[in-house]
Amino acid sequence: MPRPRYHLLATLPIAAVAARTWGGPAALGALCGGMLIDADHVVDYVWTRARGRKSHYLAPLHAWELLLALGFFARAAVRSERRRRVPDHWVGSQAGGPVHAGAAVLAGVAVGMMGHLAVDVAGNRPRHAGVYSLVFRLRHGFTRESTGWTEEGGFHGWSELPWYQWWRAF
Repeated sequence: MPRPRYHLLATLPIAAVAARTWGGPAALGALCGGMLIDADHVVDYVWTRARGRKSHYLAPLHAWELLLALGFFARAAVRSERRRRVPDHWVGSQAGGPVHAGAAVLAGVAVGMMGHLAVDVAGNRPRHAGVYSLVFRLRHGFTRESTGWTEEGGFHGWSELPWYQWWRAF
């Protein structure tokens, strides 16, 4: 299971590249996209506690579709910002440099999330990469067994702990 420290180690170089490409706000976005995506496991934790068993895998932010939509909007925002700055380019500014903070954060979140999902697929070794698709999970009723989600190596054992002991997952 990729623990948060591994996600941080994978996200730091992505954040550095994002900062060089789109500016400082993109690095912050990449860190958020690469780390805070796991906050959606709280949904699974609540579901597990309410049902008394680990029968479903919900994790709404762990989705290829969300990544694709976010990437599309980030690209559109960055391109729009660069087109808006074309007249500045004619008077000496760099059109390929940092972009507006909002567009940069959006681009950073997209690349950070992409890195997170790649680490998850490599580290969690699901039977099918479709486990990270909302449509795939919805089609299978979000049940762990029918989606092919396994509990190898005590995966997400933190969800059995009380919330105040989650620090042990690090």
